Amino acid sequence: MQDNVLDYITETDRTADSVPERIATRLRVLRQWDKDRRVPPGKAVPKNLVAARLWHDVELGIYPIKSPNEFTTVHETYGDDVREVQTLFLRLSAVAPVFDAKGKVKGARNAGDDMTYVISQWHKERAEALMQKSRANRNEAHLELATAELKRKDAEIAALTRQLAAKKGPTVVE
Repeated sequence: MQDNVLDYITETDRTADSVPERIATRLRVLRQWDKDRRVPPGKAVPKNLVAARLWHDVELGIYPIKSPNEFTTVHETYGDDVREVQTLFLRLSAVAPVFDAKGKVKGARNAGDDMTYVISQWHKERAEALMQKSRANRNEAHLELATAELKRKDAEIAALTRQLAAKKGPTVVE
């Protein structure tokens, strides 16, 4: 029971941190992870600024920043630090799992995932190219048939015109 009370008091004291202290804590953690070029197992980086603002990890000493107006890249006082937070979590998102504003974690991208994606795209593009080639061949065959039919009709019209001219009958007036 005492541990729960101490945890509560400790967390309550930590939640009284000011916005600059909370941003500084995020920067300290992200800078260390960036320096190590890795994120500790079981940890993730924010996916976007909203997730970074709402980030809550007692173990790391990170608590949410309630005011969305103070945690923006254009804030006159904190903007530079917020931009650095953003740069760091974007850089780390290539090698670490990310979490969104609701805390949902999505696994990290890795070279294997990228290769799988490239292979998948190649197969998709190849199937599309084969379908386009088949369609082009089919259209070419239709064009050849239509051209042959047109030549046959032109020949028939010429023959009928000659027959009509050979007949001496009433003259067509236009």
